[in-house]
Amino acid sequence: MNLAISEAEREKIVTEREIIMKYLEIIELCTVGSNRAHMEVTIRELCSRLRDTNHGHTVSSYSHGFLETDYSIHVRYEKDTRDGHPSAAGQEIAEALKQLGIVNHTVWIETEK
Repeated sequence: MNLAISEAEREKIVTEREIIMKYLEIIELCTVGSNRAHMEVTIRELCSRLRDTNHGHTVSSYSHGFLETDYSIHVRYEKDTRDGHPSAAGQEIAEALKQLGIVNHTVWIETEK
């Protein structure tokens, strides 16, 4: 039984694996004041709404360990292009959070395979 594959087949497999890009969007929120309960409810509702419409995204939210006014939402997903543009879901979250404070929205693409 010969399990060897040709160089062309090997290149095709490698190319197919490289097509899928793993993305991480980080949406950071810095607020003024210390209405932590209200912020956490708002963030939880936004994340829940995104999870309900699940477009293959995984959503996690975090609060800063020391600063009660800082939050971070992470949106993970995969797609077959390397464009570096925010997803519609990430943009929706960032826009909703802008009314609550300063928002920093970045898009990261995994470098390790």
